[in-house]
Amino acid sequence: MGSALKLAESTVTLIESYIKTNIASALADVRTDRSDPQVTTEAPDHNSYFRFEMARAFRAPAIFTIIEDMNFNSPGGRTANHINATCRLIVAAVVEDRDKTRLTTKTWRYQAALMKLLEQTSLTSLDNKVKLFVRVSNASFSAVVSTLRDEKAPEAVFRKEVALNLEVEHVENF
Repeated sequence: MGSALKLAESTVTLIESYIKTNIASALADVRTDRSDPQVTTEAPDHNSYFRFEMARAFRAPAIFTIIEDMNFNSPGGRTANHINATCRLIVAAVVEDRDKTRLTTKTWRYQAALMKLLEQTSLTSLDNKVKLFVRVSNASFSAVVSTLRDEKAPEAVFRKEVALNLEVEHVENF
């Protein structure tokens, strides 16, 4: 008997690890390209990555990698030595700023950096048993919200999110 299938766990782990490793350089590339020092785009720290939607206590910027579903009826399906699946994932960046205009621009820049990393990307697990082919199908932006009831308070911070919807081909060898 072979080992258990990795499926959803390996998909999320590979994508999250890839983002952790490469987000700082992708954000730096966007900053260099835009030539605007007014908008900061710091990389999330390693404690700011989540795999569940309802995280409440987190420090922005934060990255969420949420798997929505996995379809095993992909072309090629299951064979004697591998399984093909199509996954739908959401990769979201939650960012904060004290200024709404800068926040909106910052959110656009996180979207550009994540798009650069994820669009048409191929990832392979260290043991070469899982291969992913990632495509970004769309991006959506949340409204700007205040972290305080009084938006005019001097300590008010605003939060916005960008969510990239991914279609991932998952090929896993038995």
